[in-house]
Amino acid sequence: MRKLFNAAMITMITLLASANVMAEGSNEKLAKELISKYADSIIHASITFKISVEGPMADMIMPNGPQEKTQEATTTIIDPSGLAVASLSEVRPSSAMGAIEVQGASVKVNTEILAIKFIFPDGTEVPGKIVLEDDELDLVFIAPKNPLTADEKKRFKALDLTKAIKNQLSVLEEVVSVSRLGKTFRRVPSVSKQYINAIIKKPRLFYTPGFVNGTPAFNKDGEIVGISLKKKTSGGQMRISNMTIIRPLADILELVPQAKQEQNKKSE
Repeated sequence: MRKLFNAAMITMITLLASANVMAEGSNEKLAKELISKYADSIIHASITFKISVEGPMADMIMPNGPQEKTQEATTTIIDPSGLAVASLSEVRPSSAMGAIEVQGASVKVNTEILAIKFIFPDGTEVPGKIVLEDDELDLVFIAPKNPLTADEKKRFKALDLTKAIKNQLSVLEEVVSVSRLGKTFRRVPSVSKQYINAIIKKPRLFYTPGFVNGTPAFNKDGEIVGISLKKKTSGGQMRISNMTIIRPLADILELVPQAKQEQNKKSE
């Protein structure tokens, strides 16, 4: 009975994932192609952290003191070395909060990262570490903590960021995201389609759809557009709660050399 339930559950999730893309021949073909090409580059990371607060209301907010929590974030592998990108606010929750007001008093939320593990769909875990953070872009680079074994090297399948679109997107243009569902749903690939509803050009170009943070977005031709991340004000707080944007690859690629340099430095 349990095997029957599991099979039915996996079938249902697969149908739900496919249903996120309109049931037209071209869309179905695109969904299958994107999953086949890129799903192995999207995996989860488990982050264990200690969260605490500072300020006059700290005892009221956390009467039992700092709390240890574990949550998962979606990551996209961008280099064969295992270097991956994710949404910083998904990895370090305090980055999405900054200083908050509680009954007129300013309270600062802090997050101390205790452990990070890459989690592959079959449950295999590889210890990880943060090598670079950019709070303004809501971007974090995560790399394997230790030198990869031969088997682990085969698992880290990188998404080629050089195959990006050459032209800007247009309002109401279709974009497609490839992600993975969580542990409860067997970490199966998921595809969803959205439309660009706004384009912001200054001070940095970005697009606004509604995808899972940390996942790559593609246009209808299967070309990578950028990475889905959160948008925050310069003060560090969310401009719009849970607002997801697409950061063009130019912003990501600009930081890759620095991230790889830090990755190599920390593994010496």
